[in-house]
Amino acid sequence: GVTLSFMASQNWVNKGSNVDDELNKKFEEETGIKIDLQVVPDDQYVNVLKTKLGTGEVPDIFMVSGGAGAQKFMPETYFADLSNEAWVSRYVDYAKQGTTVDGKIMGFMRWNVDGWGILYNKDIYNDLGLSIPKTYEEFTANCDTLLENGVIPVYESGKESWHWAIWLSSFGPYAATKHPDLYAKLNNNEMKLADVPEFEQFLTELKESYDKGYLGQNSLANTWDSAYESLG
Repeated sequence: GVTLSFMASQNWVNKGSNVDDELNKKFEEETGIKIDLQVVPDDQYVNVLKTKLGTGEVPDIFMVSGGAGAQKFMPETYFADLSNEAWVSRYVDYAKQGTTVDGKIMGFMRWNVDGWGILYNKDIYNDLGLSIPKTYEEFTANCDTLLENGVIPVYESGKESWHWAIWLSSFGPYAATKHPDLYAKLNNNEMKLADVPEFEQFLTELKESYDKGYLGQNSLANTWDSAYESLG
């Protein structure tokens, strides 16, 4: 029989515990094709995948970020042209944009476009008379109050390297409103992150939050899986 290798970063699938295995099993029942799911720790995934591509051990299917994030994996060499597949006609515009390279659909968008937000414990906020901050100054004032009352203000999944990047990528849209064509210029090496004062401001404030203890004393050991429980 046929077996397809499927390589993914650890937090993109949950091998043995959720719908991914159910889908793979159903796919095998319907097609006779087995899926060899190869899960790699998040902080090693990019390097492992690049190594496999460089040595010719290319997985049949592998997951990468869309848009500019796919460019580092040489899509013109290692991605298949899927432009003529029937499902492409059902793609909405953002899906086409995220999977198009040189005018060709070179990937299948497995998920939707993510939205990121910050959850907070309403009971703690109500007990301490806090309101949702609208400025950095209000945020730091809230954090100081929380620390004074023995509460870690922010849970940061610092052990997961990708999670630190979420802070910066979430700030990107704000910076883009100040600098026309920001993303294109960064991707084309026409601008550096250091050229964007808003990024410097954000990183300075993030480090300040870390230094003041707003992220707790163990943020570099915190995992994504423990975030929900830690919120209380």
